[in-house]
Amino acid sequence: MQDPLHYLQLASSHFLITTLPDNWYDITVKKQNEFIAENAWEPFQDTDPAELLDHIHDLSETLKKVAWGERQAVLKEVKDVVIKPFIRDIDWN
Repeated sequence: MQDPLHYLQLASSHFLITTLPDNWYDITVKKQNEFIAENAWEPFQDTDPAELLDHIHDLSETLKKVAWGERQAVLKEVKDVVIKPFIRDIDWN
């Protein structure tokens, strides 16, 4: 699974003009809020940085869940299409 920062950065690109920096977890909350305020995309410029960060977190969680579901679907297909036909003696249920 990807690093949680990956999804946070991906989600931030929907709200900010610059994605969150790689050192996001190392900077203070004050610096985080300043970064968000300075980089908010125009429709979100008047949004409180803490509220905007909540939206970024929510979207990052959704992206993680979607990615997890896609991985599970691919693994199931690999099992059903590639592995099962070659290994018939295993009870897959």
